[in-house]
Amino acid sequence: MLTSTLRRGAALLGAFGAVAALSACGGMSEATTSSTAAAAAASSADCAKVDEVTVVLQWVTQAQFAGYYAAKENGDYAKRCLDVTIQEGGTNVVPQQVLASGNAQFAVSHVIKSMASREQGADIVNISQTFERGAYLQVSWADSGITSLTALKGTTLGSWGGGNELTLFAAMKASGVDPAKDVTVVQQPFDMSLLLNREADSVQAKTYNEYAQLLETVNPATGQLYQPSDFSTLDLQDLGFGTLEDGVYAQQAWLEQGDNADIATRFIAATDEGWIHCRDDADSCVDTVVAQGSALGRSHQAFMMNEINKLIWPSTSGIGAMSKEAWDRTVQVGVDGGVLAAAPDAGAYRTDLNDAALELLEADGGGRQRSQLDPRHRPAHRGRQVGRWVREGAPPRNLPAPTSTHPTTTSDHCPGGPMTSGTAFTIACAQVDPVIGDVEANADLTTAAVREAAAAGASLVVLPECASAGWAFHDYAESLACAQPLDGPVVRAWQAVADETGAWVCGGINELSDGRVYNSAVLVSPRGVESVYRKVHLWNSEKLVFDRGDSFPVVETPFGRVGMIICYDAWFPESTRSLALQGADLVLAPSDWVPNPHQQPGPSLANVMTMANAHSNQVYVAACSRVGTERGQRFIGDSVVVGHDGWVLAGPAPDVPAILTARIDPVGSRRARREDPFNRPLGDREPTAYVHEPPPTAPSSSSLDPTRA
Repeated sequence: MLTSTLRRGAALLGAFGAVAALSACGGMSEATTSSTAAAAAASSADCAKVDEVTVVLQWVTQAQFAGYYAAKENGDYAKRCLDVTIQEGGTNVVPQQVLASGNAQFAVSHVIKSMASREQGADIVNISQTFERGAYLQVSWADSGITSLTALKGTTLGSWGGGNELTLFAAMKASGVDPAKDVTVVQQPFDMSLLLNREADSVQAKTYNEYAQLLETVNPATGQLYQPSDFSTLDLQDLGFGTLEDGVYAQQAWLEQGDNADIATRFIAATDEGWIHCRDDADSCVDTVVAQGSALGRSHQAFMMNEINKLIWPSTSGIGAMSKEAWDRTVQVGVDGGVLAAAPDAGAYRTDLNDAALELLEADGGGRQRSQLDPRHRPAHRGRQVGRWVREGAPPRNLPAPTSTHPTTTSDHCPGGPMTSGTAFTIACAQVDPVIGDVEANADLTTAAVREAAAAGASLVVLPECASAGWAFHDYAESLACAQPLDGPVVRAWQAVADETGAWVCGGINELSDGRVYNSAVLVSPRGVESVYRKVHLWNSEKLVFDRGDSFPVVETPFGRVGMIICYDAWFPESTRSLALQGADLVLAPSDWVPNPHQQPGPSLANVMTMANAHSNQVYVAACSRVGTERGQRFIGDSVVVGHDGWVLAGPAPDVPAILTARIDPVGSRRARREDPFNRPLGDREPTAYVHEPPPTAPSSSSLDPTRA
């Protein structure tokens, strides 16, 4: 079984505690360790042994997964002799692949997505179908005239893709609308901005999430929240096109080993108890989810919890029971959509484990798994308001210009002349020379650079990679000693200067989290940390001093949808593409570029990669590198700001400390970027023709260093 991350982190901190205390960075580190209530309960439960398992979720922490968190918080897993680690999903985390690679015992996923992975060789099987009903909506403005599926013909339609479009496309085909010919399909980010900005006539939504986002948004015409009457909603479940969504999966081979089938039964039963608790006391489950660090506010989670309960209850044959009719209907949607070559074999789902789990529940509570909710009752959100969660940035404000110590260059980006759009703003790259190990000096250095950039008009300032503590560490122990958590002194200093100047800050930090050290980039506003990215592609010796990240987040900001990469990530086209497919408008790239031994005359290879990423993904990229020499390693500067067409707007900066600025308009250019008649690298993609890689088998970064086992 697997050992929890928290325990591994505590061991690491213990191993390196003495080193940290003696290091120049040791006094600046702020680390805490804790144990969960569930783990404590498990240790005291009347269990011959406690089985450790991991479940990977389909998305980030939210009420969609409240039952799992409730089962852990309330001790339901512990009561059944389980120590469960709940792993968040994300844009770059495919639960069924994590499961198939053996990195989790259970995964939460949709039927069609999971069966596509099974068809490609993944040994996964559905063992409990938690959601009995589907949640897909297609939403348009009330004045659009889209009141039926047939009315979609001739419109521009937003879709998330990634298999989420299959149910909608099947419904459209059944209604005589050909998705390939009768509509224009555009890539939709995981929000409702395409609809709110009228960049699409209709967009996808889930009853429990994105629809709520609409009702949490202020109508600029009235100053009040939008009302359900402002929108036209097609509910695919009500129209007879529901498909099976969240269910629990495991590897068949794993289930056949030892007492793993019994472990699975206990896991299902305990999870069901969590869902029963969320049905009977939704408010406490919302509190549990919020306490786990959900990015969305409590009112949004309360709304979601209400809607999620409707997808589970009433459980016609008991929670988790599979309906063969619903299975066959869902599979047929996958086959008709070309995602599945054929219906999976009879072993693709099994009912015995869920039946056994229901028997455990019957023995404990006499049928608590059933509900008296009316199955015809559809989402109450159409007649209610919820609190607004959308966060808006403070208006940028600038101080009088101080005496400049850095050369400053500025550029405007607009075909044919300078920008005049109300959404345009000035972005800056603050190219500096951090000092390895001196966190206090680096805090002073970077905040001074931010002030100078803000005085030059910048509303968003990008700093280099590892700007908090340097880069060229001797070993993992030194890296750990110089790391700090997200509420550490450097990030606090960046928040303070953001509050002082009104300019947001993106910079590289050596991040300490649960005993691990990440090469991270943070996006900081006057309110605090807005987003964190942990470097996925570690270069060269970085594998010995940092832990690897595993996802590419995108966050909505006043500047548009923003994602981050770090230095070597630019050499992997999947990095920026992952952000673009989530609707990113702007990519921030803190970097520490070094000389390339094969460099030819002309632009540096780093600049070429940045330009290619911008052009092939139709996004702006601001890449800020450092200068100077650190323990014999020279850095080249060359910071650039690149337009969505791939051409350099500002830079490359010289090999000295410098402030580089450019005026860009990520939000105002959205339609022009999407409808570019010359190149449409996102719109012209053909995903079905691309190679889909199997899960990686290479050793993890930690396995390369025997001191980090």
